[in-house]
Amino acid sequence: MLNQYTAYGALGEYPLKYRLIIDSSNFIILSQIKRPSEFIYLADSIYAPGGSSANKGCQSVVFYYYLSGTTYPLAHTRHSNMLNAWFWDGHVGSMNSWKYRDTIRMMMELPTASVFYINSRKMHTNQY
Repeated sequence: MLNQYTAYGALGEYPLKYRLIIDSSNFIILSQIKRPSEFIYLADSIYAPGGSSANKGCQSVVFYYYLSGTTYPLAHTRHSNMLNAWFWDGHVGSMNSWKYRDTIRMMMELPTASVFYINSRKMHTNQY
């Protein structure tokens, strides 16, 4: 159940080369991730507070980086303009919006992608 106590969400989509799909279920192929210390698994996330979703402003168990509409859950820089993330190697770290953007671009192999997030003022943005 989504509520204010669900603090972290998993990244909702990875490139196909990192996924195995069996009977409509997606699995991450860890051996394909060459730098697991740089790949986000979980991060602070929230539904856009100004959106039309019934879950607006609530935490989310999943988040995306590329959906610019206000009804989708995104990463959330809620800790003094930083977000906390858990990486595939097991370590936890904090990152600002620039580091988050650069990490997502590297993970997705999209060097110029627009990366969206919810800032600490709970505004939907891709500004860094």
